[in-house]
Amino acid sequence: MHDHELELSASDRYAKALSLSHERESEQITVDTSLPLQRCRVCGAEMPVTEKCLQVMADRMLARLKPETAVIVRKDLELYLTACISCRQKFSVKWNTYPRKFI
Repeated sequence: MHDHELELSASDRYAKALSLSHERESEQITVDTSLPLQRCRVCGAEMPVTEKCLQVMADRMLARLKPETAVIVRKDLELYLTACISCRQKFSVKWNTYPRKFI
């Protein structure tokens, strides 16, 4: 140890060591991995889901359908998934995207 470090108390040396380790951590490069949330295409409200999540959900749904049904549902999903719940309720009959049409 250096002479000036001997003059410091144990708690001061500990605090200095923590401070130095914090300085090294703060120099590390950080990458922003956040994704923007989807906005409703009708009213612009922020929806609690990302565009990527909506795409994955749509792909999974379509993969389980018969090809002729998947063509119809794909068009519906383009409208339906990009609208918030409130707008879906208001416009699903007008858009002809309501699920009961297949019954």
